[in-house]
Amino acid sequence: MKPIVKITWLDACSASGWRTEPTAPSVNYTVGYEVYNDLEYVEVACTYDPDSGCWNGSISIPQENIVTYEFLDNKPIDVEITFEAE
Repeated sequence: MKPIVKITWLDACSASGWRTEPTAPSVNYTVGYEVYNDLEYVEVACTYDPDSGCWNGSISIPQENIVTYEFLDNKPIDVEITFEAE
């Protein structure tokens, strides 16, 4: 079975129009199955089938963007989720 990981990482953030405040990179949290990991990037998937070795719903995160990396097997997941209505 692939390990379950929690990754905290930085992503680019863009803005348009006249501004008086800087736009900082966004902090993101991704939790899922680690399906690939090398010196360049980590790929994490939300679904993994161990019988076929296939995965679905994945994201590839460059190693240089990763702030923290934690293995979560047999640990509770501690991620705060908030939604804002527009």
